[in-house]
Amino acid sequence: KKAAAEETRGKRDLFENVAREFIERHAKKNTRESSWRETARILGFKPDPNDPGQLLVVEPQNGKPPTVISLWTGRRVQEISKRDVIALLDTVRDRAPVMANRNLAAVRKLFNWCLARDVIQISPCSLIEPPAPERSRDRILTDDELRLVWNAAGADASPFGPLVKLLILTGQRLAEVGGMRWDEVDLANKLWTLPAERVKNGERHEVPLSDAALGILTALPRIKTTKGFVFTTT
Repeated sequence: KKAAAEETRGKRDLFENVAREFIERHAKKNTRESSWRETARILGFKPDPNDPGQLLVVEPQNGKPPTVISLWTGRRVQEISKRDVIALLDTVRDRAPVMANRNLAAVRKLFNWCLARDVIQISPCSLIEPPAPERSRDRILTDDELRLVWNAAGADASPFGPLVKLLILTGQRLAEVGGMRWDEVDLANKLWTLPAERVKNGERHEVPLSDAALGILTALPRIKTTKGFVFTTT
């Protein structure tokens, strides 16, 4: 029985199993859907096409940066060292510098979670700095550029053209507009209410809708989906 228990614990502590548990127990419950999905993608998961709520391990592909799981699969989390983390970041940075920063953020959250649950005694991410510099995104479109984008969006079919126009009219984030649902929109009162779980700061957010925005929304086809998405094709 003792040997069986140790074997079970050993399998549970494999990095790929711990990563899945981290997504299911922590990320899904404490972060927005777009956030935990991105973390899962960075670690090396993808949604099951037959059941989007389930996660499958991504098979490594030539020409693309390796996923964290593809490098550490089969290893217990207790065995992963700071040197392993640095090697991961170096590998990713050689192909996609800023993506290395995202990898560090994802694995740091995972190991901090492990630390809090007494799975590990020290985080291998301790004192590691982001490997690539990042520039603040202060570039904005000029009026002439914005006009070109608007006209190009007008020539594109639904849902992408109308989505771009609504991004311009509301000034909201891409994930927020792209994930808009009909039950969030009050056409009569010209109001779009974003629930807290879909907003970056975690607070409920109300967006007044202009007549132009209302015109775009009312012209969209109502396609029935399980979550009632406004911008969808299926």
